[in-house]
Amino acid sequence: MAELPFVTIINPIRNVERTIDTNLKYLLDIDYPKDKMEIVFGDGGSTDKTIEIIRNWQSKYDLIKVVIVPNSK
Repeated sequence: MAELPFVTIINPIRNVERTIDTNLKYLLDIDYPKDKMEIVFGDGGSTDKTIEIIRNWQSKYDLIKVVIVPNSK
């Protein structure tokens, strides 16, 4: 059997505190080896609790990354 490739899921976000938990639950439920994937959130300057919520998930899952782009339109 061929080895599975490493997969990066990129998700642009901004002020999504209301839906980010559900988003992450669905992404983490994907039937793919967790050591072969990463989830990268590109935050465009959230002013709500989006980053705080993601940081909480990051403390449990190393595959979650966040890139903050300040002053993004």
